Amino acid sequence: MPSIGPSAGDCLSVSPPDDEWDAWAATYERTAGLFTRINEPLIVRAVSPRGKRILDVGCGTGRLARLLGEEAREVVGIDASLRMIEQARSSQPSTVRFEVRSLFDLDPSERFDAVVACYVLHHMDSREALAVLCRAVAPGGLLVILEPLRGRLLDRIAYLLLVWRRFGSRYLFEAMRAKFSSPEWRRHDLNERILPYAAFESLYAGLLPSAEIRRVNALFGLVVWRKGT
Repeated sequence: MPSIGPSAGDCLSVSPPDDEWDAWAATYERTAGLFTRINEPLIVRAVSPRGKRILDVGCGTGRLARLLGEEAREVVGIDASLRMIEQARSSQPSTVRFEVRSLFDLDPSERFDAVVACYVLHHMDSREALAVLCRAVAPGGLLVILEPLRGRLLDRIAYLLLVWRRFGSRYLFEAMRAKFSSPEWRRHDLNERILPYAAFESLYAGLLPSAEIRRVNALFGLVVWRKGT
C-alpha cells in the first residue's frame, strides 16, 4: 500500500501473515482501497482486457478484477486470504471467478492472455514470484505489475494533489482520515518495506530486460512486459 509517511526502509518485506489480511478484509475498501483506486484506469488501459482471459494475483476484495471483467472474456482472481475472497465473492459477475489460492499454487500448465499483480510483489521474493508469473503468461500475452514506491515529500504531496484533482476534497479527506484511523493499516505499515523508484526500476530492468518501466501517480511503479511468441 502507498505509505504517506516515510517508509522504515527500502528493502523488500516479508509477506504479512494471512490473518492480517483476514482482519483487514471487512474495511479494506474503505481504507487502503481509497488510496489505490486512482490507479485503476491506467491498469485497465495497460491490460486492454477486451476478450482476454486474465489472472489477477492478490486480488483482495476483487474491485480491480470486477473492473477488468466488464470487458474480459474471463477473469480469475486469486488471494491467499479467505476473508478477502469472501468479500470479493459478495459481488461476483459471471465473467469473474474468485479463488483462495496462493500465487505459488498455480497450475504450472495454466496460461492467461494477461497476468496482473498489483501491490503484491514487495511482500515476497520478486525473483521467485516472477518465475511463476512469467510462466502463467501465454505467448504474446502481457504481465502488468504495479507496486507502491518509497516517495520523497514532494512525491507524497504530488500524489495527494492528484487524488484531490481526480476525486475532490471530500474524498481526499475521507482517505486521509482512514489512513490515520485504521488500526489494520497502522499494523500493516509496521512491517512494510518498499523501494524508492531508482531501486524499483533497477530491480525490474534486471529481471525483465524488455519491460516498459515507469513511475505513475507519483507513488507507484508500473511494469508492463510482453512475452515473446
